[in-house]
Amino acid sequence: MRSSLAVSAVLAGVLLAGCGSGADGALPEQTGTPAPEPTAEEPARTAPAKSVAVADQCSLLTPEQLSALGFDQQPRARESQGVPGCQFEAGEPGSPGWGAFVAADQRTMQDFLAAGRGAVQGDLGGYPTAQVDNGSGCLLSIDVSDSGSLFVNAIVRPGADPEVGSGCDAATRVAEAAIANLPNA
Repeated sequence: MRSSLAVSAVLAGVLLAGCGSGADGALPEQTGTPAPEPTAEEPARTAPAKSVAVADQCSLLTPEQLSALGFDQQPRARESQGVPGCQFEAGEPGSPGWGAFVAADQRTMQDFLAAGRGAVQGDLGGYPTAQVDNGSGCLLSIDVSDSGSLFVNAIVRPGADPEVGSGCDAATRVAEAAIANLPNA
């Protein structure tokens, strides 16, 4: 049980460190300037801009969505690299299952890309998405606003239900659900 927990913790650290802008693995700082115009390689947002000003990060998924996604643990507010968000889990820690950290973040997808993290992988319902994928873990930065992004970091632990799929399959389902709950800007 401890080895599974340790593997999950190491994988989470690797994914989070991969999203940093510096040697310490910290996420890129908010620049305070408007997001740059999309490049030819970066698709433009075609869906309505969303607000990333969310008082309760754990409200990004409704109880119905939690059930549909298979999350069976109590959501808990936490920070990841100084970014406030919410941790959602399926399965007890150390057991087969999966989890996702979700945050409406004031750093934009463009900040994420400018830090050299991830690459644009298409879009989710009109929102351009950058991702970092290592198979069992996946980090998404979704361009929902000129003033921020939706950040999802999903990790699928060994032995998880095969229906969960890869880390990016899980992260995508969580992101789609959370986007629906973000208020329009």
